Amino acid sequence: MGFWSAMVIITTVAAIMIVTLAKLRVLRPSHGKGDASNGHEHAEVAALRAELGLFKDRLAVLERIATENDRGVMLDREIEKLRSLPAN
Repeated sequence: MGFWSAMVIITTVAAIMIVTLAKLRVLRPSHGKGDASNGHEHAEVAALRAELGLFKDRLAVLERIATENDRGVMLDREIEKLRSLPAN
Protein backbone atom coordinates (compact mmCIF):
# COMPACT_ATOMS: atom_id res chain seq x y z
CA MET A 1 0.00 0.00 0.00
CA GLY A 2 1.44 3.31 -1.04
CA PHE A 3 1.37 6.68 0.67
CA TRP A 4 -1.50 8.05 -1.42
CA SER A 5 -3.64 4.94 -0.95
CA ALA A 6 -3.26 5.27 2.82
CA MET A 7 -4.20 8.98 2.63
CA VAL A 8 -7.37 8.16 0.64
CA ILE A 9 -8.41 5.50 3.15
CA ILE A 10 -7.72 7.77 6.15
CA THR A 11 -9.64 10.64 4.54
CA THR A 12 -12.59 8.36 3.72
CA VAL A 13 -12.75 6.99 7.26
CA ALA A 14 -12.57 10.51 8.69
CA ALA A 15 -15.35 11.75 6.39
CA ILE A 16 -17.60 8.82 7.36
CA MET A 17 -17.00 9.51 11.05
CA ILE A 18 -17.79 13.22 10.65
CA VAL A 19 -21.05 12.47 8.82
CA THR A 20 -22.03 9.87 11.42
CA LEU A 21 -21.34 12.23 14.32
CA ALA A 22 -23.30 15.00 12.61
CA LYS A 23 -26.31 12.70 12.21
CA LEU A 24 -26.15 11.61 15.84
CA ARG A 25 -26.15 15.21 17.03
CA VAL A 26 -29.20 15.93 14.87
CA LEU A 27 -31.05 12.92 16.27
CA ARG A 28 -30.21 13.84 19.86
CA PRO A 29 -30.23 17.66 20.09
CA SER A 30 -30.68 17.66 23.88
CA HIS A 31 -27.37 15.85 24.36
CA GLY A 32 -25.09 18.05 26.43
CA LYS A 33 -27.73 20.53 27.60
CA GLY A 34 -27.84 19.17 31.11
CA ASP A 35 -30.61 17.90 33.35
CA ALA A 36 -32.25 21.29 33.99
CA SER A 37 -33.85 21.59 30.56
CA ASN A 38 -34.75 17.91 30.56
CA GLY A 39 -36.62 18.30 33.87
CA HIS A 40 -38.40 21.37 32.49
CA GLU A 41 -39.53 19.37 29.44
CA HIS A 42 -40.87 16.58 31.66
CA ALA A 43 -42.83 19.07 33.75
CA GLU A 44 -44.28 20.66 30.62
CA VAL A 45 -45.29 17.25 29.25
CA ALA A 46 -46.98 16.37 32.55
CA ALA A 47 -48.91 19.66 32.54
CA LEU A 48 -50.02 19.13 28.95
CA ARG A 49 -51.18 15.58 29.74
CA ALA A 50 -53.21 16.84 32.70
CA GLU A 51 -54.81 19.50 30.52
CA LEU A 52 -55.55 16.87 27.86
CA GLY A 53 -57.30 14.77 30.50
CA LEU A 54 -59.53 17.72 31.40
CA PHE A 55 -60.40 18.27 27.76
CA LYS A 56 -61.27 14.59 27.35
CA ASP A 57 -63.62 14.77 30.33
CA ARG A 58 -65.32 17.86 28.95
CA LEU A 59 -65.63 16.24 25.53
CA ALA A 60 -67.28 13.18 27.07
CA VAL A 61 -69.85 15.43 28.75
CA LEU A 62 -70.54 17.24 25.48
CA GLU A 63 -70.97 13.93 23.66
CA ARG A 64 -73.48 12.79 26.27
CA ILE A 65 -75.38 16.07 25.87
CA ALA A 66 -75.56 15.59 22.10
CA THR A 67 -76.78 11.99 22.27
CA GLU A 68 -79.24 12.03 25.20
CA ASN A 69 -82.95 11.51 24.60
CA ASP A 70 -84.14 13.45 27.68
CA ARG A 71 -82.60 16.69 26.55
CA GLY A 72 -84.61 19.06 28.73
CA VAL A 73 -83.64 17.81 32.19
CA MET A 74 -80.35 16.20 31.27
CA LEU A 75 -79.14 19.33 29.49
CA ASP A 76 -79.41 21.40 32.66
CA ARG A 77 -77.52 18.76 34.67
CA GLU A 78 -74.73 18.45 32.13
CA ILE A 79 -74.32 22.21 31.84
CA GLU A 80 -73.95 22.42 35.60
CA LYS A 81 -71.34 19.64 35.50
CA LEU A 82 -69.40 21.59 32.89
CA ARG A 83 -69.54 24.73 35.00
CA SER A 84 -68.18 22.86 38.00
CA LEU A 85 -65.11 21.65 36.05
CA PRO A 86 -62.06 23.95 36.25
CA ALA A 87 -61.62 25.97 33.07
CA ASN A 88 -58.12 26.83 31.87
